[in-house]
Amino acid sequence: MDLSTIVGIGCLLLLVLLSLLMGTPTPVPATALIGPPSLLLLLVGTATSVTLSFGVALLKRVPPAIRRATRTDKEEPDKLVEAILQLSGPTLSQGLTALTQSAPPESGRFFREAAALIALDLTPEQVRSIHQEQTALRCATDEAPAAVVEAAGWFTVRVSFVIIVVGLITVLSRLESPSMLGYYLSFNFLTLLYGLAFAYLLAHPLARKIRYTAQRHAARTRAYMEAILAVYSGEPAALTRQRVATYLEAAR
Repeated sequence: MDLSTIVGIGCLLLLVLLSLLMGTPTPVPATALIGPPSLLLLLVGTATSVTLSFGVALLKRVPPAIRRATRTDKEEPDKLVEAILQLSGPTLSQGLTALTQSAPPESGRFFREAAALIALDLTPEQVRSIHQEQTALRCATDEAPAAVVEAAGWFTVRVSFVIIVVGLITVLSRLESPSMLGYYLSFNFLTLLYGLAFAYLLAHPLARKIRYTAQRHAARTRAYMEAILAVYSGEPAALTRQRVATYLEAAR
Protein backbone atom coordinates (compact mmCIF):
# COMPACT_ATOMS: atom_id res chain seq x y z
CA MET A 1 0.00 0.00 0.00
CA ASP A 2 1.39 3.42 -0.91
CA LEU A 3 2.18 6.15 1.62
CA SER A 4 -0.67 8.51 0.69
CA THR A 5 -3.25 5.75 1.22
CA ILE A 6 -1.78 4.88 4.61
CA VAL A 7 -1.80 8.55 5.65
CA GLY A 8 -5.39 8.96 4.46
CA ILE A 9 -6.62 5.93 6.39
CA GLY A 10 -4.71 7.08 9.46
CA CYS A 11 -6.29 10.55 9.31
CA LEU A 12 -9.74 8.98 8.94
CA LEU A 13 -9.22 6.83 12.05
CA LEU A 14 -7.89 9.86 13.94
CA LEU A 15 -10.99 11.84 12.97
CA VAL A 16 -13.24 9.10 14.36
CA LEU A 17 -11.21 8.95 17.57
CA LEU A 18 -11.34 12.71 18.08
CA SER A 19 -15.10 12.74 17.48
CA LEU A 20 -15.49 10.18 20.25
CA LEU A 21 -13.27 12.08 22.69
CA MET A 22 -14.26 15.69 21.99
CA GLY A 23 -17.90 15.51 20.91
CA THR A 24 -19.32 15.16 24.43
CA PRO A 25 -18.29 16.13 28.00
CA THR A 26 -17.53 12.46 28.70
CA PRO A 27 -15.83 10.19 26.12
CA VAL A 28 -18.21 8.07 24.08
CA PRO A 29 -17.38 4.35 23.94
CA ALA A 30 -16.31 3.08 20.54
CA THR A 31 -19.12 0.53 20.64
CA ALA A 32 -21.57 3.41 20.20
CA LEU A 33 -20.43 3.66 16.57
CA ILE A 34 -20.94 -0.03 15.88
CA GLY A 35 -24.30 -0.87 14.36
CA PRO A 36 -24.34 -4.17 12.45
CA PRO A 37 -28.00 -3.80 11.31
CA SER A 38 -27.31 -0.37 9.80
CA LEU A 39 -24.13 -1.59 8.13
CA LEU A 40 -25.80 -4.71 6.75
CA LEU A 41 -28.72 -2.80 5.26
CA LEU A 42 -26.37 -0.27 3.66
CA LEU A 43 -24.14 -2.97 2.18
CA VAL A 44 -27.07 -4.92 0.73
CA GLY A 45 -28.76 -1.79 -0.65
CA THR A 46 -25.57 -0.39 -2.17
CA ALA A 47 -24.50 -3.74 -3.65
CA THR A 48 -27.92 -4.18 -5.22
CA SER A 49 -27.90 -0.69 -6.75
CA VAL A 50 -24.37 -1.05 -8.11
CA THR A 51 -25.08 -4.49 -9.57
CA LEU A 52 -28.19 -3.20 -11.33
CA SER A 53 -26.28 -0.20 -12.74
CA PHE A 54 -23.12 -1.83 -14.11
CA GLY A 55 -22.22 -4.99 -15.97
CA VAL A 56 -20.48 -7.91 -14.32
CA ALA A 57 -17.40 -7.48 -16.53
CA LEU A 58 -16.87 -3.93 -15.25
CA LEU A 59 -17.52 -4.92 -11.63
CA LYS A 60 -14.77 -7.57 -11.88
CA ARG A 61 -12.29 -4.86 -12.87
CA VAL A 62 -12.89 -2.79 -9.73
CA PRO A 63 -10.73 -4.80 -7.25
CA PRO A 64 -7.66 -4.84 -9.57
CA ALA A 65 -8.10 -1.11 -10.19
CA ILE A 66 -8.19 -0.43 -6.45
CA ARG A 67 -5.06 -2.51 -5.92
CA ARG A 68 -3.22 -0.60 -8.68
CA ALA A 69 -4.28 2.75 -7.23
CA THR A 70 -3.29 1.96 -3.63
CA ARG A 71 -0.11 -0.06 -4.03
CA THR A 72 3.35 1.44 -3.79
CA ASP A 73 4.56 2.80 -7.12
CA LYS A 74 7.99 1.33 -7.79
CA GLU A 75 8.28 2.38 -11.42
CA GLU A 76 10.99 4.90 -12.28
CA PRO A 77 9.98 6.55 -15.59
CA ASP A 78 13.09 8.74 -15.78
CA LYS A 79 15.37 5.69 -15.72
CA LEU A 80 13.23 3.84 -18.27
CA VAL A 81 13.38 6.82 -20.63
CA GLU A 82 17.16 6.91 -20.26
CA ALA A 83 17.31 3.16 -20.93
CA ILE A 84 15.30 3.68 -24.13
CA LEU A 85 17.59 6.50 -25.27
CA GLN A 86 20.58 4.18 -24.89
CA LEU A 87 19.14 1.82 -27.52
CA SER A 88 20.14 1.99 -31.16
CA GLY A 89 17.83 2.18 -34.16
CA PRO A 90 18.70 -1.13 -35.86
CA THR A 91 18.20 -3.14 -32.64
CA LEU A 92 15.37 -1.03 -31.20
CA SER A 93 12.74 -3.75 -31.37
CA GLN A 94 14.98 -6.29 -29.64
CA GLY A 95 15.98 -3.72 -27.00
CA LEU A 96 12.34 -2.96 -26.18
CA THR A 97 11.64 -6.65 -25.84
CA ALA A 98 14.51 -6.90 -23.37
CA LEU A 99 13.10 -3.96 -21.36
CA THR A 100 9.90 -5.91 -20.74
CA GLN A 101 11.85 -8.12 -18.34
CA SER A 102 12.78 -5.25 -15.99
CA ALA A 103 9.74 -2.98 -16.38
CA PRO A 104 6.58 -3.24 -14.20
CA PRO A 105 3.73 -5.31 -15.72
CA GLU A 106 1.74 -2.39 -17.20
CA SER A 107 4.79 -0.79 -18.82
CA GLY A 108 6.12 -4.21 -19.84
CA ARG A 109 2.96 -4.75 -21.85
CA PHE A 110 3.46 -1.37 -23.49
CA PHE A 111 7.06 -2.20 -24.47
CA ARG A 112 5.93 -5.49 -26.05
CA GLU A 113 3.31 -3.64 -28.11
CA ALA A 114 5.80 -0.94 -29.08
CA ALA A 115 8.35 -3.55 -30.16
CA ALA A 116 5.68 -5.16 -32.35
CA LEU A 117 4.86 -1.81 -33.98
CA ILE A 118 8.51 -1.01 -34.63
CA ALA A 119 9.00 -4.46 -36.17
CA LEU A 120 6.28 -3.62 -38.75
CA ASP A 121 8.61 -0.97 -40.22
CA LEU A 122 5.96 1.78 -40.02
CA THR A 123 6.75 5.47 -40.21
CA PRO A 124 7.14 7.39 -36.91
CA GLU A 125 3.90 9.26 -37.65
CA GLN A 126 2.01 6.00 -38.13
CA VAL A 127 3.43 4.53 -34.92
CA ARG A 128 2.55 7.70 -32.98
CA SER A 129 -1.00 7.73 -34.35
CA ILE A 130 -1.61 4.09 -33.45
CA HIS A 131 -0.11 4.60 -30.01
CA GLN A 132 -2.21 7.70 -29.27
CA GLU A 133 -5.39 5.83 -30.15
CA GLN A 134 -4.39 2.84 -28.02
CA THR A 135 -3.42 5.07 -25.09
CA ALA A 136 -6.71 6.97 -25.16
CA LEU A 137 -8.72 3.74 -25.23
CA ARG A 138 -6.64 2.13 -22.48
CA CYS A 139 -6.85 5.22 -20.27
CA ALA A 140 -10.65 5.27 -20.63
CA THR A 141 -10.73 1.56 -19.81
CA ASP A 142 -8.53 2.01 -16.74
CA GLU A 143 -10.65 4.94 -15.54
CA ALA A 144 -13.98 3.07 -15.90
CA PRO A 145 -13.81 1.34 -12.47
CA ALA A 146 -13.65 4.79 -10.87
CA ALA A 147 -17.22 5.40 -12.03
CA VAL A 148 -18.33 2.25 -10.21
CA VAL A 149 -16.62 3.28 -6.95
CA GLU A 150 -17.99 6.81 -7.20
CA ALA A 151 -21.50 5.54 -7.93
CA ALA A 152 -21.26 3.20 -4.95
CA GLY A 153 -20.65 6.24 -2.76
CA TRP A 154 -23.69 8.08 -4.10
CA PHE A 155 -25.84 4.97 -3.82
CA THR A 156 -24.77 4.51 -0.19
CA VAL A 157 -25.94 8.02 0.68
CA ARG A 158 -29.28 7.53 -1.10
CA VAL A 159 -29.85 4.13 0.47
CA SER A 160 -29.10 5.61 3.89
CA PHE A 161 -31.80 8.26 3.39
CA VAL A 162 -34.30 5.59 2.40
CA ILE A 163 -33.44 3.62 5.54
CA ILE A 164 -33.74 6.77 7.66
CA VAL A 165 -37.22 7.50 6.31
CA VAL A 166 -38.31 3.96 7.10
CA GLY A 167 -36.75 4.27 10.56
CA LEU A 168 -38.57 7.57 11.25
CA ILE A 169 -41.85 5.95 10.28
CA THR A 170 -41.06 3.21 12.79
CA VAL A 171 -40.28 5.82 15.49
CA LEU A 172 -43.52 7.71 14.88
CA SER A 173 -45.54 4.52 14.98
CA ARG A 174 -44.13 3.55 18.39
CA LEU A 175 -44.31 6.76 20.37
CA GLU A 176 -46.13 4.87 23.09
CA SER A 177 -42.81 3.12 23.91
CA PRO A 178 -40.41 5.97 24.84
CA SER A 179 -37.79 3.51 26.06
CA MET A 180 -37.22 2.32 22.47
CA LEU A 181 -36.90 5.79 20.90
CA GLY A 182 -33.19 6.00 21.73
CA TYR A 183 -32.50 2.74 19.91
CA TYR A 184 -34.43 3.74 16.78
CA LEU A 185 -32.88 7.22 16.64
CA SER A 186 -29.41 5.76 17.13
CA PHE A 187 -30.08 3.31 14.31
CA ASN A 188 -31.09 6.15 11.97
CA PHE A 189 -28.11 8.35 12.76
CA LEU A 190 -25.65 5.47 12.52
CA THR A 191 -27.05 4.64 9.09
CA LEU A 192 -26.55 8.25 7.97
CA LEU A 193 -23.04 8.31 9.46
CA TYR A 194 -22.01 5.14 7.65
CA GLY A 195 -23.43 6.36 4.35
CA LEU A 196 -21.78 9.79 4.46
CA ALA A 197 -18.46 8.44 5.74
CA PHE A 198 -18.25 5.77 3.04
CA ALA A 199 -19.21 8.18 0.26
CA TYR A 200 -17.17 11.26 1.10
CA LEU A 201 -14.24 9.82 3.06
CA LEU A 202 -13.62 6.60 1.15
CA ALA A 203 -15.44 6.03 -2.16
CA HIS A 204 -15.00 9.45 -3.76
CA PRO A 205 -11.29 9.88 -2.82
CA LEU A 206 -10.63 6.34 -4.00
CA ALA A 207 -12.37 7.02 -7.35
CA ARG A 208 -10.20 10.09 -7.87
CA LYS A 209 -7.10 8.06 -7.11
CA ILE A 210 -8.08 5.41 -9.67
CA ARG A 211 -8.48 8.13 -12.32
CA TYR A 212 -5.19 9.73 -11.33
CA THR A 213 -3.39 6.38 -11.58
CA ALA A 214 -4.79 5.76 -15.07
CA GLN A 215 -3.81 9.25 -16.27
CA ARG A 216 -0.34 8.91 -14.75
CA HIS A 217 0.24 5.63 -16.59
CA ALA A 218 -0.98 7.20 -19.85
CA ALA A 219 1.50 10.07 -19.40
CA ARG A 220 4.30 7.59 -18.82
CA THR A 221 3.53 5.62 -21.96
CA ARG A 222 3.48 8.85 -23.97
CA ALA A 223 6.92 9.72 -22.61
CA TYR A 224 8.22 6.24 -23.43
CA MET A 225 6.78 6.37 -26.95
CA GLU A 226 8.30 9.78 -27.65
CA ALA A 227 11.68 8.42 -26.54
CA ILE A 228 11.21 5.32 -28.71
CA LEU A 229 10.29 7.40 -31.76
CA ALA A 230 13.26 9.67 -31.14
CA VAL A 231 15.61 6.68 -31.28
CA TYR A 232 13.68 5.30 -34.26
CA SER A 233 14.07 8.55 -36.23
CA GLY A 234 17.59 9.38 -35.05
CA GLU A 235 16.69 12.47 -33.03
CA PRO A 236 19.40 13.76 -30.63
CA ALA A 237 18.90 12.48 -27.09
CA ALA A 238 19.25 15.97 -25.54
CA LEU A 239 16.32 17.27 -27.61
CA THR A 240 14.25 14.23 -26.69
CA ARG A 241 14.82 14.77 -22.97
CA GLN A 242 13.47 18.30 -23.29
CA ARG A 243 10.37 17.13 -25.17
CA VAL A 244 9.47 14.32 -22.78
CA ALA A 245 10.07 16.39 -19.63
CA THR A 246 6.43 17.52 -19.55
CA TYR A 247 5.15 13.96 -19.83
CA LEU A 248 7.53 12.80 -17.11
CA GLU A 249 6.34 15.57 -14.80
CA ALA A 250 2.74 14.43 -15.25
CA ALA A 251 3.80 10.81 -14.78
CA ARG A 252 5.08 11.28 -11.23
